[in-house]
Amino acid sequence: HFISPEHILYALLTEEPELFGAILRERSIDAQKFQTAIERRLQIIPRDSREGFRVAPETTDLFKFSMEKARAENRRTIDA
Repeated sequence: HFISPEHILYALLTEEPELFGAILRERSIDAQKFQTAIERRLQIIPRDSREGFRVAPETTDLFKFSMEKARAENRRTIDA
């Protein structure tokens, strides 16, 4: 019920493994260690028992930053 940046990273890691793996390799980050770290973080994220879902402030900041970057590059959307 709570979407955090870790959820976004995990989604990219599992849904776009080749693209995300390439990004990690460019930064000399071990993909398996990264995935393990993300999975551990997801286990400790607080759960919310209310209906629907909540967006963490950090997640909102992530998307705002991404949109600002896209606009600075004269794009109207956030690309992969």
